[in-house]
Amino acid sequence: MVVNNRDDFLDALKREEFDLILSDNSLPGFDGVEAIKMLRKRLPHVPVITVSGADSEAQAREALQAGATA
Repeated sequence: MVVNNRDDFLDALKREEFDLILSDNSLPGFDGVEAIKMLRKRLPHVPVITVSGADSEAQAREALQAGATA
């Protein structure tokens, strides 16, 4: 399943079961860190992988602090 915005992601979390979430960290208006925080509230056991074109240690740290899987 592919979603491109916050509302579709929330709907998917309510309707589907997931083994893994793969998230782009740079969607306009919705990023991987926000997705992780939303996911952790609803499905804390599901691992998350975020992908980013930017090589940013700060982004990686923020994602891990939000609950991304290391």
